[in-house]
Amino acid sequence: MKYQADYPATFPLISTLMPGLTPFDRLQPDYYHSALHLLTPAAVHYGWADQVQAQRQHVLQLAYTQHLERFVRGLPTLAPLPTEVWINQPSSGSPISINAL
Repeated sequence: MKYQADYPATFPLISTLMPGLTPFDRLQPDYYHSALHLLTPAAVHYGWADQVQAQRQHVLQLAYTQHLERFVRGLPTLAPLPTEVWINQPSSGSPISINAL
């Protein structure tokens, strides 16, 4: 496609194409990421993760009290949220240079 004669040399800013959208609105807001304990990236970014986890724990407690026979290992608990999630984590020996970004 980029080798066609009418392919533009530059593109306008994404904000002019999609006004009113924040960066996380464009990153699949309904995608529940497994590395984020099935939370959306937006929920983690905007600080809603603790509230969502508390609601999930409440539902687990209700299910536990209503159906004790299903939970042979006792009350289920959610794993703690990760403190860091990376895509292409830099190696520990190579510092990130701001000039390289």
